[in-house]
Amino acid sequence: MATDKPKVGPPFKPPELVKVPLGIKLPRWLIDWMRDYSEQEGVSMASMIEEALTEMHGVSAPKIKPKK
Repeated sequence: MATDKPKVGPPFKPPELVKVPLGIKLPRWLIDWMRDYSEQEGVSMASMIEEALTEMHGVSAPKIKPKK
């Protein structure tokens, strides 16, 4: 019995692009600054870290070829 229901949930992401929770220890002053900044600017602390590492170290997400 086939159904024509639309798929529910987020679109498929390649495993290389899935964000993984990571517990890290940082100095309290840095966490306080990041929390204040993220609330003022409306960005997540994770995106702040990702952007800083991208700019400072020149890393970027891997290029993923679309599946056909």
